[in-house]
Amino acid sequence: MAKARNQLDAVLQCLLEKS
Repeated sequence: MAKARNQLDAVLQCLLEKS
């Protein structure tokens, strides 16, 4: 579960940086 959340965090950060 922690791994899945870590991936979600990475995706969210990528989106924030792309914004």
